[in-house]
Amino acid sequence: MGNITMSKTQISTKVKGSFRYFDPDYYRCQQLIEKSDVDSFSVVLCEVLCGRSTVTIVDNDRVGLARWAKRCHRNGKLDQIV
Repeated sequence: MGNITMSKTQISTKVKGSFRYFDPDYYRCQQLIEKSDVDSFSVVLCEVLCGRSTVTIVDNDRVGLARWAKRCHRNGKLDQIV
């Protein structure tokens, strides 16, 4: 039986799904990396803990979940996040 050698190759595919769950780095380099799944899971986990969608309405303004959480933190209202 001969030796089988495998070379590392890059495979390009189209990513499907909601842009709200994509890794921000994916937008910059259009390449998924190992942490991309972790970033997507973090968004889902944050949605569950906060009880809010990735885009939420605050004072009649559409705000991303991360921006909303940062605003709560900045204003000393961490209790509103969870």
